[in-house]
Amino acid sequence: MPDDERTWNIRGQFSHSTSRERLRGGCDGERALREVADRDIGTISSSESLVAAAELMRDRGIAHLMVRDAQSGRPAGMLSTLDVAGILAWGES
Repeated sequence: MPDDERTWNIRGQFSHSTSRERLRGGCDGERALREVADRDIGTISSSESLVAAAELMRDRGIAHLMVRDAQSGRPAGMLSTLDVAGILAWGES
């Protein structure tokens, strides 16, 4: 199916903090991801700066952002704190 015909419906993100919280709560490992994924997904436009992304992750206490295409609003990728650190340290992710 071509990209322009897809419907993007992101439902959640399963993060390290999510997994720690669920494990502390006695999650048996058999629950569906839809039951345990974070629903408050951090997103940023692809037109924003790396500094803006890093500040957003810091302010929200999250380690990943979904990057949305500036033109279409569709998901374009994920950015992690490790990506940011690699870019700042070595100029690459």
